[in-house]
Amino acid sequence: FDVNKYVSSAEERSFTPVPRGKYNAEIIEIGNYTSKAGNLMIKAVFDIIGPSHQGRKIFEYYNTNNDGKGGEVARQRLTALLKAANSLNASGFDQIKTKKVTLMLIVEDDRNRVVAFEPVKEELHDETPW
Repeated sequence: FDVNKYVSSAEERSFTPVPRGKYNAEIIEIGNYTSKAGNLMIKAVFDIIGPSHQGRKIFEYYNTNNDGKGGEVARQRLTALLKAANSLNASGFDQIKTKKVTLMLIVEDDRNRVVAFEPVKEELHDETPW
């Protein structure tokens, strides 16, 4: 068998943040998640599909059960994701998987952070200013 089919490139295995910018991504996983501290959260995993860094994963966690300001921010961010994915009326996580969105990413503390979601834009170019 061809071992190269099963070995990822160094970039795909890398945990180095992708550069700041806009990236189209597919929601490949979303659902309930329990943190190490035992908090129930919602976890979303995005697979970047372009314009560069294809195959890199971006992880987001939403602690929507928190009654304080953190919970309010998490609910607002999750709502923004659902709106960008045209899924405000989704009745379950299965209806959100495979949806595409545009992520606005920054690098913070040597990791990526999503600062905004937009409906997917088909023609993004590397280093899209925003």
